[in-house]
Amino acid sequence: MLKPPADAKPDDPANYIAINANSRYKLRITDVTESNIYSTFEVEDWTSGGGIIIKPDNTKPEFNKFAGTNPPTDLTGGYYRTLADGTFDIVMTSTGELEYSRSLVTKAGDEIDWLTVGTPTTEQKDGLTITTFPVTIADATGKRPVSLTFINQAASYDPDLQTTLTFVGPEAAPVVSEVVKGHSEGNSVDVTSPDAPEATMVKAVGSYVSLNVFCVDGIADITSPTGYSVTEVATEGFMTTYRVAITDAGTAADNATIEFKNKAADSNMVTLTIKHKKASQPSIVANDQTGTFIKSSYNNETLGGTATAATADMYLIDGSTIYVKATCTESAAAGAVTATAPTGVTVTEESTAPGIFKVEITTAASLTAGTPVTVTFKNAADETVISTLEITPKSTKPTVVLADTQNAVTGADGTYTVDLDVLLTNTFTLTVTAPTGASITSLTDPFTGAGWLKLDGDHSSKTSIDAGGNQVYTFTSGDTSGDSNDVTLTFTNSVSGGETLTVTLKKKI
Repeated sequence: MLKPPADAKPDDPANYIAINANSRYKLRITDVTESNIYSTFEVEDWTSGGGIIIKPDNTKPEFNKFAGTNPPTDLTGGYYRTLADGTFDIVMTSTGELEYSRSLVTKAGDEIDWLTVGTPTTEQKDGLTITTFPVTIADATGKRPVSLTFINQAASYDPDLQTTLTFVGPEAAPVVSEVVKGHSEGNSVDVTSPDAPEATMVKAVGSYVSLNVFCVDGIADITSPTGYSVTEVATEGFMTTYRVAITDAGTAADNATIEFKNKAADSNMVTLTIKHKKASQPSIVANDQTGTFIKSSYNNETLGGTATAATADMYLIDGSTIYVKATCTESAAAGAVTATAPTGVTVTEESTAPGIFKVEITTAASLTAGTPVTVTFKNAADETVISTLEITPKSTKPTVVLADTQNAVTGADGTYTVDLDVLLTNTFTLTVTAPTGASITSLTDPFTGAGWLKLDGDHSSKTSIDAGGNQVYTFTSGDTSGDSNDVTLTFTNSVSGGETLTVTLKKKI
């Protein structure tokens, strides 16, 4: 039988293993690659039946000591604690040349470069090889432990012939991270500031958040604040997942704190602050279901202001209606937002469309045109959190403006006196504007018995006024100057319940 060296070349001479009589040889395969088979032998004496393990040309490397300026200290559990920064030497004793590999103790993480190993030096002493490995530590605080595995090159694939030393940096405050999708609805954890993480929680029994806490030395016993529980959910490596839940909403205080302390040095800790989620201000926006919930035709649903301080105009008529949408972020259910209205106005949430509110002027006489009133929307979870809708009632009454009088007409507000002597060679105009539309029954009947005045030109098409539009009427002296009756023009509002306009023209006597 032969055993080639690990670095043997095809033309190198073979190393033969002597075969002894009365012995049983067992080949144990320890690893197979594309080009090599690695193995050890077990030899049993035929007569005694006893066995010994022969691992040719090597034994397990032995840790000798730490040397240098910053040697680690021995911890229980097979760990060695280093400084945050520094250097030291690892001295190993072996029967042959050594190599090493470096790895994290856990699979997670990439914090391996805080410990680096330089070029080793060797010396021979008493038939053994003394190998010194120079180690450099940099920024080790709070990092995952790193293992150095020392391997006798003659049997590098036999775990029984390997020695592992594991190093951990100084005691550090735990590190908190958020568990993605680990919270009940509406809750969150903010780790933007690692030294002062914050949990935001809805104040309700069963409300919870989850967080990961990393600490190499483990976490000391945790004291739960009154009204809360802190439960260990899972541990993987040096990471523990905790669930913080509200067990009693009545005693669970806002700004409660939970301390996560390093088990090895409890002065190294991080404090989680729990803030109760504040109810959101209702958002007031335009009705987005105009095909289903239909406003009064003369109103528009254009909102001004902001979503928390909106404004709207409504015509001052009994039954005048608009729809708005008012919602909060906590819930889309009916009743999540409530509303209170001033006298003369009602606000009702639509049962088939939560969040859509009907705003109606039920008693116009209770309101004053041009004087705003306020509807208040409240978050049902906390009715001190409000948004407002300011409604300005608008008059529906048509208006009239006198112009081009040539000093023949005086008066205002629809009542005018006409000096016929001045008007004999002149005209004047009245412009009638109707916010919601208006009409006049006749433009001839009002002049019966009042022939001292007439319309100048053809006004036959001006008996109606569109909503928001106007008509201009031009007057001049009539054909019967001896008449003295008043001319009364009545413009009826197009909207039922809307105000009318009466214009009275009097002859100056």
